[in-house]
Amino acid sequence: MKIIEDLIKAEMTPKTVTHWGKEYHNHTPELVSSVHGDGKCLIYIMPLNTRPNYYILRVDSSVSQMIEADEDEIRDLIEEFYDILEDEFGRREEEDDDGNEVLEEWPALNVGSGSCWGEIN
Repeated sequence: MKIIEDLIKAEMTPKTVTHWGKEYHNHTPELVSSVHGDGKCLIYIMPLNTRPNYYILRVDSSVSQMIEADEDEIRDLIEEFYDILEDEFGRREEEDDDGNEVLEEWPALNVGSGSCWGEIN
């Protein structure tokens, strides 16, 4: 098993990614500075509205067992992760008080259309 620092180094190495036929060169994710729990598990969260951008989080090792958790537990956990992301990067508001769309730039969190996530190992 790779140690967490090796996984982070590999993920943070700039790479070319392709999303819907377009290439993005020298792409690196956003590494979240705060650590959830024991920090022995590495996950990504990719908001659908900001693909191919994604975040890397160090989270509690129990998260790797969450695949068998019920849907409500997983939803609560993801909401905790969203809170961590929002605290660090802010939130991309959908509308201002007058109903006008406000588009904060990445890495502000934008999960209006949901996200995908998974363990990095």
